[in-house]
Amino acid sequence: MIRVRVLGAVEVSIGHRKIGMNTEILFACAVYLTARAGERIPREDLLTFFWSKGTVAERRHALRQLLYRLRQKGAELDEDGEWVRLDTALSDSDLRHALDASWIEKATAAEIDAAGNFLPVFSRRMAPGFVTWLDGVREQLSAQHRKAAQRQITQARREGRWSDLERWALAVLKSDPLNEEATMARAESAAMGGSKVIAMEILDTYLSEVGDISPELGRPALALRKRLAERRPDWGFRGPKEVALVGRTDLMSRLTGLVEAAWRGEGSAVVLVGAPGIGKTRLALETRAYAELKGMRTVVVRAEAG
Repeated sequence: MIRVRVLGAVEVSIGHRKIGMNTEILFACAVYLTARAGERIPREDLLTFFWSKGTVAERRHALRQLLYRLRQKGAELDEDGEWVRLDTALSDSDLRHALDASWIEKATAAEIDAAGNFLPVFSRRMAPGFVTWLDGVREQLSAQHRKAAQRQITQARREGRWSDLERWALAVLKSDPLNEEATMARAESAAMGGSKVIAMEILDTYLSEVGDISPELGRPALALRKRLAERRPDWGFRGPKEVALVGRTDLMSRLTGLVEAAWRGEGSAVVLVGAPGIGKTRLALETRAYAELKGMRTVVVRAEAG
């Protein structure tokens, strides 16, 4: 079993034997083969990716030596004439998993964080073919990371986890500084935490950077800024002793889901029932703030017992 870890860590091992980056080409070959596990890779591809100099005979000899070294380490390779194949059952690559389309929905928070740190840096001695392939992988991985982080933004917003909302927004903005959804998520997180001024500064900075790039770009952010500017002074404010909601993600998710449904024209009624002090009012206020953040008008009616 070849085990490759290049997201948030750098480690290649075959059984109990490790391959370090001091043996650069062997390390690179292990990364490449495990990333393409299950595929029949033409030897010509390997020759192009790992050697840019030398005669055909010299490069083929070097490839035979490289594959022999991998087998000596314990790798089980299927070599059939002009093809080389590594069985998926005999490899475990975090890179290959992260590049799979299904990873976006399955990835844990820790795995998404790791995907934001693709660590291997190879020297200039590596052949241009491999460097080009690696650059392409970085772009694909960056896109996967952004999509997964954006999915986390949606979940955090729905569950009222405003600190997590900022965290994932910053993760997206790290690779895509002008991402509008992430920028708005940061502003929402600040506003829901009671920092309306900071929220508006975030949006103002974004709008100034976007400038005249596109007449469409910036409109959602501008609309959010307008909603924030029109809100009453105490909107979204948490007192000094009030902290983020804890253990209410399921309830908040259901409540914000109903707000989303109401936004689409599907009305409903909700009754929060529980002992005094359990947090009913807090949930109602968070839901109200979420609705106002979307631009919905809310009405508060209070009744006294008696």
